Amino acid sequence: MRKRLPDVPRHRRSARRGQGPLLPPTCASFVVAMLALRAAAQAPEANASLFRPAAGGDGTVGVEGAAPLADDVPAIELRVLLDAAQDPVRLPAARVTRRIGAWVSFEGRLDHGLSVFAQVPVTLDEAIDLSRLGGPTSADAGASDVRVGLRTALGRASDFDFGGHLAISLATSQPQALTGDGRVGVEFLGAASRRIDRFYLLGNLFLRFRPPRDLGEARIGNEIGLRAAARYEATDAVKPFAELEGSTSLRSLSSSTAPLEVRAGIRFCFFGWLAADAAVGTRLDDAAGVPTVRGLASLLYSPSACKAAKAPPTPEEAVLAEVAVARERARREAGGREIADLLAQAESAAERHALGAIVGGTTASAEQMASGRAGGLREDEEHDSDGDGIPDVLDNCPFEKGTLLNHGCPATEKQMVAVRDDRIELFQKMYFSTGTAAITPASRKLIDQIAEVLKTHPKILKVQIDGHTDSRGNAAFNGRLSRLRAEAVLRALVARGVDGSRLSARGLGASQPIAPNNTAAGRDLNRRVEVTVVERRAGDASINPNETPK
Repeated sequence: MRKRLPDVPRHRRSARRGQGPLLPPTCASFVVAMLALRAAAQAPEANASLFRPAAGGDGTVGVEGAAPLADDVPAIELRVLLDAAQDPVRLPAARVTRRIGAWVSFEGRLDHGLSVFAQVPVTLDEAIDLSRLGGPTSADAGASDVRVGLRTALGRASDFDFGGHLAISLATSQPQALTGDGRVGVEFLGAASRRIDRFYLLGNLFLRFRPPRDLGEARIGNEIGLRAAARYEATDAVKPFAELEGSTSLRSLSSSTAPLEVRAGIRFCFFGWLAADAAVGTRLDDAAGVPTVRGLASLLYSPSACKAAKAPPTPEEAVLAEVAVARERARREAGGREIADLLAQAESAAERHALGAIVGGTTASAEQMASGRAGGLREDEEHDSDGDGIPDVLDNCPFEKGTLLNHGCPATEKQMVAVRDDRIELFQKMYFSTGTAAITPASRKLIDQIAEVLKTHPKILKVQIDGHTDSRGNAAFNGRLSRLRAEAVLRALVARGVDGSRLSARGLGASQPIAPNNTAAGRDLNRRVEVTVVERRAGDASINPNETPK
């Protein structure tokens, strides 16, 4: 009779068959709970920094301007920025006592009033403690959330320029560093700017869509914020500024999620295209994201930010320059043909005056008048005060010897204008701040030369300054803007010693284009200022050189 073996539990039988021991249900539940607790204890992914640098050089270091890259400046801007912050996060559950980071930014023009930008942030050094949230107590150098977007100009109203941008934050940050949200975010920003004399005022309103995160008691999520700045242009190269920035989470209107920071700095410009910004900031509350002390330093390639003395020429301007050189070469080869044409015009004008007198019945006196006036005109047209072979009527520098290729002036002072019988020809564009009548420093030298020509040619009695725009925008606004720009040039000439009674200004808007308005190049050519001679003294009479003979 066999002896009955005791019953073996099912899980032990499996072990005997080589399938390995199975955990009792209570042990399995314990393991699952521990794994869930560990996952729950991980610190949330959240960007706990208030500061994002401005995308373009038309603003300040941290506040956006309202004008993307204009058509009359190079098509790109580049910025490298360093950001050092002490105690930017001081929450009971999360602390960052030190963070040093860098930003590399790019902006490129796509079309008139539209540009694209990208910002790549990097954390260089960070002292962090997220142990209370189950996170690390240190962080390595690494990437933060990259931002890409579009900027656009929205127009002008009531002396304000308006613009905006759409930015997308990509989830590229290293984990557990409080420099990224771990998901894609979107930002809509509206910007306004206004210039008052030497002050430049800026304002931003932004809305950020972010994933909800709980950083201890700080409930982070979608947020709305404001930025404001004032910049004083002390000189072309020195521009101090002040900034104020704040935001609040829409999930929780609490002091821990409403950071507020103030900053002060200065911009130095070098070479007309390189801006160096330096700023310091401090918190105005204890919310996450604003440090006790922040230091900012950046280098920015931006001719528009520094209002370069001369922007690189567009292809159209280069063609016009080549045409001007070819024209001067032709005049040199002609050997005085233009002077002969002017003399023939003078004699023809004298003959017309004489004919009028003959018709009036004073034949003898008319012949004497014609002879005397023609002789006076010939003497005026041939007179050469400095003896350089260029008559005064065509000599930009009539009392200083110069060359024909430099319009009668010494070669050391390159001429941007040329005096003609019926106009003062401009070889360079007159630049204004976008959408305003403020003449940029890039055009000061051009206005200096126009004023000097008028002062050394007193026989030019009356000059008319015409402002022109392209066809974009409202016709009434374009007409007003072109008139204000022409008047600004008039005032600038008077400030340089030109008698205001010799000058008049008018705005023609887009009514007289010289190129098609359906291309950026054509619109650039149509935005111009023209200086026309409407009355000059010839002999003992005054004539309008633009008047068609009858």
